[in-house]
Amino acid sequence: VDVVNGDICGDDWPDYLLRNTWQEIAEAGKGISKNPWPGLDEPTYRELLQSHIDNPVASDDSFPASADTACAGQMARIRLCEEFIFVILQLAMKRVTREELAMARVSTGKSILAGPMEIVTKLVLHRLHGIGQDSGVHFKERMMSVYERDLKHAMRRISSHALKMGAEFIENFLRCRTANIVDETLGALQAKFKELMPFDFSILNGRLPLLTTRMRTMEFDVKFENGGFLAVQADGAQVKKALRATWDSPLLSHWPDLKG
Repeated sequence: VDVVNGDICGDDWPDYLLRNTWQEIAEAGKGISKNPWPGLDEPTYRELLQSHIDNPVASDDSFPASADTACAGQMARIRLCEEFIFVILQLAMKRVTREELAMARVSTGKSILAGPMEIVTKLVLHRLHGIGQDSGVHFKERMMSVYERDLKHAMRRISSHALKMGAEFIENFLRCRTANIVDETLGALQAKFKELMPFDFSILNGRLPLLTTRMRTMEFDVKFENGGFLAVQADGAQVKKALRATWDSPLLSHWPDLKG
């Protein structure tokens, strides 16, 4: 295992294994080669990278400046990680479909429709929820494709003086271990993206009068006494009754002044 890992992380690679970013994308599979990242087809992605290459950051040799450099091993995997970060910062995501837009517009039948700001907010939050997950699928396919290439080359060094069964075990072990590490890393990243979501999803519902609607069992009312405002805990039984009424009653009943 140490010998194979040493080769995979080394710098001595034959020229026929060296690949630039576009060659790695082509070898990752038909779906990846057509759409390298969510919402970015190959022509759009090439144009995006070229615009950054034409206006590089001073003394910055990282991606996308390294996109056309042919490499393998550890350098290729580091470059792919840099590319993943670059794509995440570009907020690469799927385009909004007509069906998704229609779902964002609809509220509860014909009673109340969402306003333009709420529609945009819903779509943005929906995208934040899936941005790391969608791009993560592409990242894993790319990473495992690069690692598989390097692993097969490294295994040739021990194939001549190791039992076939032992070589297969080492290869499968390293492949599964790498896949698990990628999954754990993407899971941690997705957890960070979830932290960008509102802590209370009820604030996304623009169809409830949040100023007067009870939102949780422990509520406080503001009272004016002795020339100042005081927060007084509301009666628990009344709060639960109000919550039940909010849940069971029609939405339009919460807007008595709404006409038309």
